[in-house]
Amino acid sequence: MIEIIQNANAGAIAMIAVIVALVTWAVKQTKLDNRWLPLIDMVVGFLIGVAVFYAMPGQFETLLIAGIDGAIAGLVSAGGYDAIKSILGGTK
Repeated sequence: MIEIIQNANAGAIAMIAVIVALVTWAVKQTKLDNRWLPLIDMVVGFLIGVAVFYAMPGQFETLLIAGIDGAIAGLVSAGGYDAIKSILGGTK
């Protein structure tokens, strides 16, 4: 039973990371200074984690854990976006 919950939790975190990556891409298209992106990603991830807590009951144990997992997923997503971009040879 615990394995099923962990797998569902991992799926929710992956979903949060993908959504935050899309938000990161959208924000990078604006004139906003890119130094704010990690903070934006963390906040967006936190908010999405909280939304997932209410939208999909049982995915996270508490609201705080949902928010923290979302914030971590947001930061991981930000780093992953830059890593993939550098691997593919992007310059921006």
